[in-house]
Amino acid sequence: MTPEASGADEAENEAEDPVERLGRYIDTLPDILEAFETKHPNWPEGMLLMLLEWGLLRLRDCIEDKTDPEISWEHPFVELQFHVDCETVGDPLKEGTFSLNTGKLTISDVRDDETASKALSELMVRHLEIITLADLTQGMAMIQSDEGFIPFFPAEHIDEIRAIEDGVARDRAIIKALRPLSFGAGTIEYDDLKPEDDEPVAVSEDVLQQLESIQAPLVVLPIEPVAERLRLITIFEIHPFVFIPEKSAGYFPIVVGLAAQALGQEAVSLEFFEDPWADLARWPEDYRQGIWDRLQSKLADELASVGMGHQETEMVMVSLEAAISIHVPKERIAEIISKFTEDAQTLDANANISISIRAAAMAEEHRIGWRQLVDRVDASTSAADKGVALEELAAALFASVDGFGISSNVRTQTEEIDLWIENNVEKPPLAREGTEILVECKNWSGKVGKNELVVFRDKMRNRGGRCTLGFLLSWNGFADTVTKELLRGSTESLVVVLLDATAIRLAVESGDFMSVILAERRRALSI
Repeated sequence: MTPEASGADEAENEAEDPVERLGRYIDTLPDILEAFETKHPNWPEGMLLMLLEWGLLRLRDCIEDKTDPEISWEHPFVELQFHVDCETVGDPLKEGTFSLNTGKLTISDVRDDETASKALSELMVRHLEIITLADLTQGMAMIQSDEGFIPFFPAEHIDEIRAIEDGVARDRAIIKALRPLSFGAGTIEYDDLKPEDDEPVAVSEDVLQQLESIQAPLVVLPIEPVAERLRLITIFEIHPFVFIPEKSAGYFPIVVGLAAQALGQEAVSLEFFEDPWADLARWPEDYRQGIWDRLQSKLADELASVGMGHQETEMVMVSLEAAISIHVPKERIAEIISKFTEDAQTLDANANISISIRAAAMAEEHRIGWRQLVDRVDASTSAADKGVALEELAAALFASVDGFGISSNVRTQTEEIDLWIENNVEKPPLAREGTEILVECKNWSGKVGKNELVVFRDKMRNRGGRCTLGFLLSWNGFADTVTKELLRGSTESLVVVLLDATAIRLAVESGDFMSVILAERRRALSI
């Protein structure tokens, strides 16, 4: 695209009413989703492969970083959490229920056509991933409570369970329904069978059913030096959703791993375990490193075979839920609400659209004050002045969020915290976060690295479990090592949102800091 064309598009977007621009995208979404599913009838298989790819990337990071001694070539398995926000109706621990939130869209996501296309594509992929995980686990879930975990069954399965009169049989049916779906290998409950048993023990029918339920591995590679007798398989296990009521959120537990497998249907002898190629830890280092590229290539081939190459998913668009923040004159609010409500009636009945309209005068007041602070940041020359200027800008931005109480330069006995926020936000998703939110500001001449992220996460951990969300600001961006460190810590409940100058300038120019931090929070959760 030429600079002239890009400028023309930006001018057109600025002239277009925000509601009309968002409506233009929303109007096309149902048709785009239907067209995608029609063109790709095997999309569930494709999404499953994409989830495996996501898991293998994290497994590789864990093995290569060597930060967790339990994840290595000796034990190439990682337990991950695929986080999902939820909407609740009533108390799920009593008579209420909850549903999975597959994505949200803000006005900043559609500020121009290129940004909107990327944002909507990411939304569609995430929506399809969540739908795939829910379908594969049949909508089953476990609700976390003080007493443990409580099974949650979709309405269509409750009657089936209740119809089983025998109590023992009913308990077995519940346990069976809540078992994970496994590909390649799986978690098996062996009843009274113990590894130290010397004598053969009869295997129960229940154990046999568990073994038979394990699906074929999603990806298989020959181990070239011994291809006639061994192959490498991927292991992928999806557990039912775990819902955490106090957070109105939860996660799908997912296990990803690699293993050598003997070819043929005959029983494995002890000689198998003596074969050095049966133990990935004994493979030559260069061969092990080459496995990652081969797995990536094999996954690309498998995705192409179901019509789901990566290029197929880059430009598709979908939004199942829209949160719209619109800056308009007060006298036009009633008119816009009326018009948008009429347009929304043509959308899918499942679309959940919430409209947050902010008067233009308030937004403009924010923009003027924030721009002055940005100018101070840009004009600062000394390290001290740069740091103070960025902290003052950050304090002004976070103070604009209803429900945030800001304290600056808080000193504890061992730490100094740039901004300490008391979180009294009443609406999700921020209402689900801890009562304390920390903000760290770095206005360095270079990019912030992973060491600063590690220190910041330690500060969050030291808040007695009350801090689940933090914001790390770096005016000049972040090194690649930061992303890798975030990947390594993605199984934790802590969420660190990264904000650079680009994101902050976007908030300043739009006058809407809330939309920007919510968008960046979702980005952090998707890492």
